[in-house]
Amino acid sequence: EGKEVAEDIESLADEIGINVSKIGRICSAASTLLWECSKFTSKDQSSLQNTLLQLGLSEAIATAFSQVFNSNRPRMLLLKGSLGVSTLSYHNLSWRLDVELAKRNMQ
Repeated sequence: EGKEVAEDIESLADEIGINVSKIGRICSAASTLLWECSKFTSKDQSSLQNTLLQLGLSEAIATAFSQVFNSNRPRMLLLKGSLGVSTLSYHNLSWRLDVELAKRNMQ
């Protein structure tokens, strides 16, 4: 499956005439933008669109992005919630960090 994805990306890059690494950077930027937008609490589409315009995106891209994001908002919020760290896991992590730091201080 990974090979097929790489071939699809190369095909897309050839089709639109840009470098494969540029597509990787675009995907990375889009992922970051989606993650940050999932933190956006307002359900008002124009608020998200205005924020995207302030970031320097064109009006067409900001409008399209905010429409797609808002139509998929419930799914994004569900995914975001599933990636969170539970309180118990966080507490265990904090405790283990304290033990590791104490152990290093004793050495």
